[in-house]
Amino acid sequence: MSSRKYATPLSLRRNPSRIAACLYVSITGFTVILILFIPLPAVAEVALIAIVLGSLVYALSREWNLLAQRSIQSLTWFDGNQWQLEMADQQKLQATLLADSVNLPYLVILNFRVAGQYWPITLILYRDSCFEEALRQLRVRLRVQASEFYKR
Repeated sequence: MSSRKYATPLSLRRNPSRIAACLYVSITGFTVILILFIPLPAVAEVALIAIVLGSLVYALSREWNLLAQRSIQSLTWFDGNQWQLEMADQQKLQATLLADSVNLPYLVILNFRVAGQYWPITLILYRDSCFEEALRQLRVRLRVQASEFYKR
């Protein structure tokens, strides 16, 4: 393969994902129903339901509305394994892609290591998280990079 084509930066701008919103809301609803069927004191049920609903609000603000401070607004893949992540607070982070990322036709999970941070940053891209052509290009480049990695 010609490395020249893959040397050009690939930029992705995230959009709110309806798939993610439906998934989060349905899982939260199912969890609330399960909590109601467990024989617990009323105070414990209310506390658990509040925690579950709070996590839904956090997940929707981070993954669907892209409003949370640590949510990734856009990412750019430069030559090799050099990535730039633009966060919601306009902070730009230099990152490298970890090997445990997942590349499926309907879902891409990218795990990044940022210098100076202990925990990796995870980005979940559903089919409707960005433009279809940009997501296709990302998946192809990830496959090519993985095949080149395993040749070594």
